[in-house]
This record gives sequence, structure tokens and C-alpha cells, in this order.
Amino acid sequence: AAKQGQQGDVWQRIRTLTNKRTKSTQAVRDKAGNLISDPEAQSHRWAEYFEELLAPAEEVVDFSLLESEEKVFSFDYLSDDDEPPSMLEIEEALKKLKNYKSNGLDEISNEQLKYGAPGIVPWLRDLFDSVWKKEKSTDCDSALIPLLSSLLKLP
Repeated sequence: AAKQGQQGDVWQRIRTLTNKRTKSTQAVRDKAGNLISDPEAQSHRWAEYFEELLAPAEEVVDFSLLESEEKVFSFDYLSDDDEPPSMLEIEEALKKLKNYKSNGLDEISNEQLKYGAPGIVPWLRDLFDSVWKKEKSTDCDSALIPLLSSLLKLP
């Protein structure tokens, strides 16, 4: 078998001849730490374990406490005197988007935004101007969030 490249058979024959067998543990512990040796009870315990692992109990979170908190904006360096992003700032932000990231809810990839910049920068400029002046977001928030966040990180 060794000449034919069947190393698994060689080692199996060596184990058989030397009477060495691999020891495997057949016991599983229950929640209390007691050993379970019955194969059917072990299967049930494994099923119980993975059910608990994959479907944990839901935690109830009370978000009502957050409603009383004052909103704090994280962009301290922005003021009311600031202008909407310029076309150059938009182009720079588009260049900084990372490739090979998942699409957002709008199914627009970063690559489409980056490499389609010449055609979409004027449209984005108009959109940002509108949002900036109205101070309200639009229906296309998922496309704007990564772009706006990269714009706001510009010096």
C-alpha cells in the first residue's frame, strides 16, 4: 500500500498490528455536569445544546430612556455658516470609498459610485444642496450615509 501512495491504509494496518486504537470519549455531560453514556440521551443533549446556542433567549431592551436624552451631534466642527459639499469634496469622498464592500439597501456598490463619478457628481451636488438647505433627508438615505460620512471626515 505504501508503494501505491495509500498512506491511510498503511497506518491503519500498523494500528491493527500493534493493537493500538484511538480512544474516543463516548460520554457527554448534561447541564448539571453528570455524564450521559446513553447514545440516544447524548443526541438529545446535543440537540438541546445547539438549540440554546443558536436561539438564545431574547433580551428585552427599554429604549424609552433614550427618548429623554438630549440629542448631541458629533460633528462639532460644522456650523450653520458652512456651505454644502463642493463638487471637489464630493469627488474626493467618492475616491475614498473602499472597493469590494456589500451594497446598501439601494443596491448601489461603492465601485459604481467611484467609477461613475463624472456622471453622478453633479447630481449628488444638487441632492446634497437640497438636503443641506431643507435640513431633511430624502428617500435615498442608504446611498448617502457612506458618502456623507466620508465627506464629513475631510479636513
